[in-house]
Amino acid sequence: MSARLAGALIAILFAAGCATPRDTVVLLPHADGTAGAVVMKQGEKQALLDKPYAAATSSGQGPVTGQESAESVKQRFGAALNAQPPAPKSYTVY
Repeated sequence: MSARLAGALIAILFAAGCATPRDTVVLLPHADGTAGAVVMKQGEKQALLDKPYAAATSSGQGPVTGQESAESVKQRFGAALNAQPPAPKSYTVY
């Protein structure tokens, strides 16, 4: 193996080992389409998510905000969403 290839391989492994995990928060809408709000804090910086499918991902400079779609949320988090129990029902009896 050439020295250049070995150096590139070591650099890639070092960079992969130093990568920090990123946390992602996506605000899902209520059944009626409205949304609450959540704040993602990272160090001294913060991001307010107050619209349906608003998203924030942690980074080295603080949270990075964006907007997801219903389809992208289903693709990324479909297994977790399907594992939720059904929503509770309430009844009024007179």
